[in-house]
Amino acid sequence: MQIELRQRMMEKLPHFSSVEGVRFPSKLSTEQCSSEKCATFKREIVGGFYEKGVDLTGGLGIDTLSLAQLCEQMTYIEQDADICQAARNNIPLMADNVEIRQMTAEEWLMSSDERIGLAFIDPARRDETGEKVFKTEDCIPNIKMLLPRLKARAEKVVIKLSPMLDLKECIETLKPEKLWIISVNNECKELVAVVGKDTDETDIEAIELRKDGNARTSFKLSEEKNANGRYARKVEVGQVIAEPYAAQMKSGAWKTLCQRYNAEMIAPSSHLYVTEGDFPGRQFTVTKICIFNKRNAAKILKGKANIAVRNFPMTVAQIRKRFGTAEGGERYIFLTTDTNNNRIIIECKKLPLKNSQ
Repeated sequence: MQIELRQRMMEKLPHFSSVEGVRFPSKLSTEQCSSEKCATFKREIVGGFYEKGVDLTGGLGIDTLSLAQLCEQMTYIEQDADICQAARNNIPLMADNVEIRQMTAEEWLMSSDERIGLAFIDPARRDETGEKVFKTEDCIPNIKMLLPRLKARAEKVVIKLSPMLDLKECIETLKPEKLWIISVNNECKELVAVVGKDTDETDIEAIELRKDGNARTSFKLSEEKNANGRYARKVEVGQVIAEPYAAQMKSGAWKTLCQRYNAEMIAPSSHLYVTEGDFPGRQFTVTKICIFNKRNAAKILKGKANIAVRNFPMTVAQIRKRFGTAEGGERYIFLTTDTNNNRIIIECKKLPLKNSQ
């Protein structure tokens, strides 16, 4: 298992996996831990320097090790005996300012009234039966219940949340001063909420972490509510259309993206944009476009293609089965609905990635 996990984690945890003597406590702990890329980003957005910090759900220790670089003294808390024992072996190989304690987050919170600078918590998103959950009150520990005590003990509270959590629910429950939506390789990985100073409205930042520069969009919910969405009158061959990255897609900042990047939506619920410039998402040149009907679909959808559906009554699996479309190739096909409520097929060629700040 050690050999398998070390090899499997080389991409997700390149530094951790390369340290001689490191031991992985279980497959589940490696699946649930943050990637080093996400852990590094959390350290960057938290910033500052703290005399004392604590990670209340230590796990494999990836976030602990990253945030320990911001603290004079860091405490790692973990209730699982085997995982904690692995941490006693692993963490000293990479940091000398981390105290390791086997206990629950609740036990640590009630152990003292001492104020510290930074508290980090990443609740387990499985309930007592092992079923996946994502609401703050269903996770273990219960963030909604612990938050008042967390705020009383720490100057800044950083909470890692499920990417499945509804943003409005998160904001209403936690009232964070800032909320980050993080995606990697166009897959939404984490929501990170920072709870500290009281704020009238949460700053939201959607960010796709990229090697060639991060694509990021900052906004407030009130800005999106008051923004004017623009819609394309028609989509034509030769135009460039864009599909927002996963973080931007999760953010729901549809109208803000129009204003920020001089783009036009194909339709209110299609989440595809006609754009002439920079945009935080994948971009494609339109090579064919037609109304969706049996004849047109049979012609365009034959052979190989990468298919996506947006605001369309069929799933990708249904389309592939009905029209015999093989997966892959250089063609990208979107099936969607335009502003005139016409179901359309857009065949595209993918453009090289662009960086959007």
